[in-house]
Amino acid sequence: MDAIVSANLAVDSDITEEEICEKYKSTIEAFKKEQLALPV
Repeated sequence: MDAIVSANLAVDSDITEEEICEKYKSTIEAFKKEQLALPV
């Protein structure tokens, strides 16, 4: 997950820390939903 955040930081170096947190949270939520959707 850190790699994704780092990539976002590199691409969007001019956005605020708050926006980064929101983007990170939405990425985590999407990831969790994908994990739940996968058959175990």
